Amino acid sequence: MNDANEIVVRTKTSSPSTVEDAISVIPLLEAQIERSRSTEEVNRIRAEIETVMAYIENMLPKRGADRQQTFNTAILAAKTYIKASSKAGELWGIVRERIARGRPTDNANDRLNFQSAGFTSHMDATRCVRASDIDDQDLKIYFEECYANLRMPTLNGINRIWKMLQEENATVDDDDNNNDEFLDLLNDIVKQSDKLFHLANTREIKDVVDDVSKKLRSIYKIRNGQE
Repeated sequence: MNDANEIVVRTKTSSPSTVEDAISVIPLLEAQIERSRSTEEVNRIRAEIETVMAYIENMLPKRGADRQQTFNTAILAAKTYIKASSKAGELWGIVRERIARGRPTDNANDRLNFQSAGFTSHMDATRCVRASDIDDQDLKIYFEECYANLRMPTLNGINRIWKMLQEENATVDDDDNNNDEFLDLLNDIVKQSDKLFHLANTREIKDVVDDVSKKLRSIYKIRNGQE
């Protein structure tokens, strides 16, 4: 049994152990996460991290002058849990893509697969996959906000960030679609103005139409990034 597993077992059995022991196991578990190549293996490590998190939470004081130090200690395990969840989601996403080439669906077979992969539920698997979608910069910002507000990072928090980013991306897509529609409509108007120019029966009308057409063409170039 390696050092990490030994300390985890000691915390599970309530054998004599210290917070320092629990903290020392975190880098060892992180190394195991990096080496893991299967969803089942990472989820086993996730369960071990949860044991360590619970042990630290029970052993450290909750209030008073030591609150900051308590938080700084406990968040180490919480961040490692998020990283493990992200790795589990990444590996599970690869498996699901190979099997179905699409998103997991909520049916009996998928739930069975989630359980055999070591996830506690369909939602647990979904949140881990979403955690793997968060890039390093967004994750860093989230951790910094947690530090600033003495708030533990959680999968629920990561899930909220994922939803927020999806909404932002949808807004960008809508803007792009609106711009495309605007350009198509403007292009049609320019074509109609050319036709109107040729149908005009006086020089004065032709000049007005020509002026409007030039302005429309200028707008089109600007919106299309040509100027």
